[in-house]
Amino acid sequence: MIEFKNVNPTIDQLYASRFEDNEDKQFKVSVKFKETPVLFGIVLTGGDKRPDCKISSFAENIYFRTQNGENYKKYTTIRGLAIAVKNIAKNYGYTFEKLVIEKGEPDRL
Repeated sequence: MIEFKNVNPTIDQLYASRFEDNEDKQFKVSVKFKETPVLFGIVLTGGDKRPDCKISSFAENIYFRTQNGENYKKYTTIRGLAIAVKNIAKNYGYTFEKLVIEKGEPDRL
C-alpha cells in the first residue's frame, strides 16, 4: 500500500526533492513495517546527486539498500519502489505495511 499525505508527486519529483530550495517541492518518503511503530526513512538521492535507495532507522539501529540503490539506478514508478522495499525488507525480518509520502525535508544518510 502507498499512502500519499495530501501530495501526489511523480517518481522524478521524489528523486529531485533533496536538492529543491522550494519547500513545496520537497517530499519525505518513509516506510512502515509491521514489527515496529517506528517509521523508517528512505533516501533516494545521495549527496553526489546519484540515485540511491537506502532504508534506515536510527531507533532500530539498522539500514539496508535495495538492489537498484546499490547500483545507483532510479526506479521508474513509485509502485516499483514500494515493491523493491517490500522485497528487501523480508531479508531483514521486516514485513512491509505501507510506503508513506508526505511534504517535508527528505531524509539524508
